[in-house]
Amino acid sequence: MTAHVDILDARESWRKPLLLSVALHGSLVAAIALVGVVGNRPRDLWGSPNSLGGASVGITPVSQIPLPSRGGPVNPLAEQEYRETEERAGFLAEQRRDLEASLDELSGVIADLDRHIESTFAEMFSATQKNFADMVQLLFPGGRGLLRLEDQPVAEVSSEGDEQPTGEREGPGIVLEIKPPRKAPRSMSLLSGGEKALAALSFLFALFLARPCPFYVLDEVEAALDDMNLGRFLTLVKRYQDQTQFIIITHQRRTMEIADTIYGVAMDADGTSRVLSRRLSLGGAARS
Repeated sequence: MTAHVDILDARESWRKPLLLSVALHGSLVAAIALVGVVGNRPRDLWGSPNSLGGASVGITPVSQIPLPSRGGPVNPLAEQEYRETEERAGFLAEQRRDLEASLDELSGVIADLDRHIESTFAEMFSATQKNFADMVQLLFPGGRGLLRLEDQPVAEVSSEGDEQPTGEREGPGIVLEIKPPRKAPRSMSLLSGGEKALAALSFLFALFLARPCPFYVLDEVEAALDDMNLGRFLTLVKRYQDQTQFIIITHQRRTMEIADTIYGVAMDADGTSRVLSRRLSLGGAARS
């Protein structure tokens, strides 16, 4: 900021003005003070413009000159802190590059795993689907069974406890359809108790044929079957008992008769329980 004083035809009695410049924090602020002496009497010329023998002087008081805002004290450790901050920023940038590379690698592993799961599931489902149709024909003579995938709707539970569909779809689910002989195709919810038990056994043995296991635990699976359907179930167990072991919890005498070993719990006269075991011979006689 520069104050310019243009004086025309000044009197000889005026002394030369004094110019004072002050530097504050790297910014130059010009403070101009003009002190005149007329007739050996000093005169303050601050304020509005004065007319001196035809000369026009424009004066701005120092108190009205805008000063820059103070930037705080000078930090002598600024250079060292800058180097430390720069080093830290470089370290974080390197860590971010490593993290992004790890994320890319992990995404690749997840994609490979998804492809492997889809391939394995498709193979397992295809084999189970074929075996399920065969098991349904065995347990439902003259009937047909279908195993298929279907997208399941997403439902939200309202405040009243009712499920309301949202219109969205989640991952596919497995749907079992059974067509009993001389009946229309039905879903599992429309089957009777015995038919549901046979459908579940058909699916279980379909999985067994697709991926055999060392043993199976069957808990009261034939409780809802009548004598005819019980005979079909026992025929199925006899067919595959040489390939795996069946541990069957039952109260049916006919089921016990096909077992190789029987385990039971008996209560003595004093009220204590003890475990009994009997190994059955091929002829059907029991021996301890």
